[in-house]
This record gives sequence, C-alpha cells and structure tokens, in this order.
Amino acid sequence: MQARAPDMRLADTQNLTDGELYWIIENGQQMEGMNPRNPLELQEELDDRRFLAGEDVDTASSGVHHQEAP
Repeated sequence: MQARAPDMRLADTQNLTDGELYWIIENGQQMEGMNPRNPLELQEELDDRRFLAGEDVDTASSGVHHQEAP
C-alpha cells in the first residue's frame, strides 16, 4: 500500500518549491505516517505503543486483531 500523493490543486501544494516537490516525489513513502488514519488504525497504533511499553493490551475488546506470522 503506498502513500497518497498530495493534491496538486491545493494552495499548500502549489506554493511548494520545485525542490520540495521533487523531495516529496522521491521520498513519498516516508510521508505515509502523515496520511490520515481511520479509528481502527489509530487504535491499532495505540495498542502497539502500549504493548511495546510493556502494558497489557486487550485487543479483543478494541476490535483490532493482529495476525501472527506463519
């Protein structure tokens, strides 16, 4: 899944320099974190952070299900 390209019609995009536009095109995948996320994606991200911090995470009640690697 790739990050969405910025809307080139918006004033914020139109005001970018050629260099800024080149960087966005060249490094677009790094912008994925800036894309809006739906509530399930936000909950999954929060659960991941809590899990990595050593907290208990009840994914059954959150509706988020992680798949285990085969």
